[in-house]
Amino acid sequence: MVGVLPNVLATRTIAVQLVTTENIASVGFATEHCRLVPLVVYSVGAAVLGVLLTRWQLYDRGPTMSEPALAADGLGKSFSGDAVFDKLDLTVDSGEVVVLLGPNGTGKSVLASCLAGGLSPSEGTVEVSGDEPATIPGTTSFLLQDALCLNRLTGRENITFYDQPNPSFTDRWRTLVETFGIDDQLDDRADQYSGGMRRKLELAISLSVETPLYILDEPTAALDLTMVREVHHQLSKLRDRGKASS
Repeated sequence: MVGVLPNVLATRTIAVQLVTTENIASVGFATEHCRLVPLVVYSVGAAVLGVLLTRWQLYDRGPTMSEPALAADGLGKSFSGDAVFDKLDLTVDSGEVVVLLGPNGTGKSVLASCLAGGLSPSEGTVEVSGDEPATIPGTTSFLLQDALCLNRLTGRENITFYDQPNPSFTDRWRTLVETFGIDDQLDDRADQYSGGMRRKLELAISLSVETPLYILDEPTAALDLTMVREVHHQLSKLRDRGKASS
């Protein structure tokens, strides 16, 4: 098995289609480096659209909280009358790692955007630690694939761009850029970065926000296997602090 999280344990299968619970670990998650795991969510879990969905836990579960990190009730999203998903109920506790598996076009990124407050759902509600993510800044750190870096800015300027308006932004990026091996390229423009370097910069920015929930759309896309493992390690450190991820 290659490309798996260390000591991964499936804590609860919410919805499984096409493959069995046993096959998910060997067929689905093992091939994350081949882009078959497009969305990782700390503290999120749900059954939606026939998307393959299962909950995963790194080591032991984080500290229990009376209020869930993420709660969605009756969530639905439509475009021009065409439903992407509907009647989605979702509750995730702090310290949970949730992975959504599914083919392209099944609405995973749309769901992530609704959970993060980037898109308004057509129906239903979303709460992060009891607040609506669209109305309360700092409730969620959302990494949407290929949508974070500004090409005309250097890597360092991109970090400053996201740092200045966000009171929840920390200096964690300094360690992360070094860990990800892009500290020597921070003064280069982002349009000169390879796909992997852009992803590392985006991850460094997203994971530097101090927030109860991290929603990461294809967090290891364009990364080699060694760096995939390092990203998993960084996510496990957040989990150990009681953070939630999708």
